Amino acid sequence: MLAHTLLFALAVSTSATAFSSNPQNTLDADITTLARQTADNASSFEWQQLWQQARSSGRFRASGAQPRFTAPQRQLPALARQVLAEPDRIVRRHPAGATLRRDFSPLVVGLVGDQSATGLCLTLSWRQPAAASLSQGPEPLQQATLSGIEPC
Repeated sequence: MLAHTLLFALAVSTSATAFSSNPQNTLDADITTLARQTADNASSFEWQQLWQQARSSGRFRASGAQPRFTAPQRQLPALARQVLAEPDRIVRRHPAGATLRRDFSPLVVGLVGDQSATGLCLTLSWRQPAAASLSQGPEPLQQATLSGIEPC
């Protein structure tokens, strides 16, 4: 029993070290921190721009092939803040941008083609790589922008 406990402790210790030393995990943690700060600090103007971009992309149209929302519009701002606060997945898009996704199942957020979508994807962009922004203090973080939102 003691041997099993020691092996388990060693395995957990090794995997924790591997996780913390993996640059991708550090980068995801930096992006998560940046996203949370953006949720807390984004101005109402920035949110208005995000929703205007979503409207012009057809996200609120009742029909069409584009990804579109079916959830009540009044729910979407709170859902978007939840994506920023606790994303389920982060996908890097380029050195200064990422798409954050959160699943809200069983809530259907929208449609992608003719498929129900329970996830909400929010694209976040910044002027510098996230790691550099976070190490330089709050000023570069104010340059993060909410670039896009869609059901996924």
